Amino acid sequence: MKTIDSLITFENPIGNQIPNINLYMDQLLEYFNNTLGELKRQNEDTVFTKTMINNYVKSNLITSPDRKKYSHETICDLVLVYHLKRAFSIPDTTVILNAVKKDPQYYENFTQIQTDIRRSLLSTIPTPLSADSAIELLTQLSAEISIKKQLAEQLIDYLSSDIEVQK
Repeated sequence: MKTIDSLITFENPIGNQIPNINLYMDQLLEYFNNTLGELKRQNEDTVFTKTMINNYVKSNLITSPDRKKYSHETICDLVLVYHLKRAFSIPDTTVILNAVKKDPQYYENFTQIQTDIRRSLLSTIPTPLSADSAIELLTQLSAEISIKKQLAEQLIDYLSSDIEVQK
């Protein structure tokens, strides 16, 4: 059984935890199941499927494989996609990923921001966690997520219209 602490303290793979060699699809899927699998809500959930990854390539969300192998950068992109797809549509995820990738250190920066937020949130979880305090925290987080998602969508729309104007 997963605990709240184990989920909130999860850290994205960094450095040598990300393969520096290109991976075939089956290797890629195995890597993500091993690396991000603990974030699955239900055991039967999948991190990625072949179909999902092929659709991401077709929609230009991630780079096409080179000779059926996926690069280090694509692996980093897919880690971000995994997190983003939980809250945003694929078109919105594409805008976000394209925007953050303007920074050469996009993966490291995204990962560091997530780590900082996780550590901050960890301090807000009462111990021991009672049903009442869980409801209170859930209410607070749900309201916060709702407002932050609205703002994120407005920023996505702004960046999408800005991109269209610049073309």
